[in-house]
Amino acid sequence: MNIDKSTPRNQDPNFKLLLLHPKYLPTWLGMGFIYLCKFLPYKVVIFLGTLLGHLLHGVSPHRKQIAKVNIQLCFPEKNEEEIDDLVKGHFKNMGIGVFEIAIAWWSSTRAIDNLKLSSKNVNIFKELEGDLGIPHPKDGDLTPWAKQGVLLLNATLTVRQNEAGSHQGKGWEIFTDQVIREVNNKGERVVFILWGAFAQKKKELIDLQRHVVIESVHPSPLSAYRGFFGSCPFGKSNEALSEAGVEPINWNL
Repeated sequence: MNIDKSTPRNQDPNFKLLLLHPKYLPTWLGMGFIYLCKFLPYKVVIFLGTLLGHLLHGVSPHRKQIAKVNIQLCFPEKNEEEIDDLVKGHFKNMGIGVFEIAIAWWSSTRAIDNLKLSSKNVNIFKELEGDLGIPHPKDGDLTPWAKQGVLLLNATLTVRQNEAGSHQGKGWEIFTDQVIREVNNKGERVVFILWGAFAQKKKELIDLQRHVVIESVHPSPLSAYRGFFGSCPFGKSNEALSEAGVEPINWNL
């Protein structure tokens, strides 16, 4: 399936004809399902999405093509090769369809809408305001930072509720250490902000001749007043980036 990238999709007749083909009926039903997700409780979304996904996609010989169109609609900035990689990767294990996308979309938007800021995040936003004068955001959505290349990484990516460090030593560190190594391999300057003693142990993975490390105590309520407040990590990181000719971060949320 080749789509001419030189023509905007809303003006490409081949793309319109492709989407109107009967074999893409699940896509259109799925888009309607996405709309209905706004009005349905979580358990109903999961049940209907899973049921309809199996009923429609399970008998379709064109499921990968359907997934490709779905991904193109959701991620128009991705090129053909990237979309192919996404499709292959998903189908290697379980496959992907518009109903899976609908469930993910519903979960992510509801999560952002109802996100309760942790005390740690509140302290980060306090320091952001004290550092750069940026007012406290209305929610905890950090997407604008991520789109500029800001990577926020914990050494362990899961935890039991109210049990800090409960998943340490379970294997996450192997993965996250490798992520740090890959970032360290970048040619242009990277600023690493290490909050807390545990994060600062990762400094040994960083080439200090090419990159910049900013350290302070952790922003948790137990330590924030012992050196996190007033550390100005956001302003310092932009200074380091600008010195290297790298575009600074717009920290506004």
